[in-house]
Amino acid sequence: MKTFKSLQEEIHTTLNEASSAHNYHHTSVNMIDQKKHASSMRPMWLSHSAGQAGGWHKNAKDENGSAYTYTAKVNGKIAHHDNHEVKALLHKYKVDQDDYHDVLVTNPEPKEVHNHPATKILKKHGYVGYSHPDYDSRDWEKDHDSTVVFHRKNVILTLKKSN
Repeated sequence: MKTFKSLQEEIHTTLNEASSAHNYHHTSVNMIDQKKHASSMRPMWLSHSAGQAGGWHKNAKDENGSAYTYTAKVNGKIAHHDNHEVKALLHKYKVDQDDYHDVLVTNPEPKEVHNHPATKILKKHGYVGYSHPDYDSRDWEKDHDSTVVFHRKNVILTLKKSN
């Protein structure tokens, strides 16, 4: 008989591996050029909910005067920080997940993401992105999960402006 925790992990894994069926959301202060985006090797951060993206949109507009929010579909496996297999994989290679999370929430340069040992290990094992704890865009005292897609090319299948 499966335990509640093992069922939760199984559901989490199934949802993460079926990620292309899930709508993610992205907010940028610049309008995204679809042609350049399609071939970009830059990481892209995505929210799991339209509400979070709405918070990012408001924050970007307040700070920069403009904001554009998009809905995205992702093709490929997304590793989740709470997933037992992901934790074991990173532990096996002696990668500190908390350190990785700290790097990801500081708006790192693309090469910092690409060169991080955790990213390299996850990519080597077939993951196209990683869901990690991030600040809640509507209440900075809280956390929520966001996802970094390591490379947009061939991973972000659709990107539609939603506002």
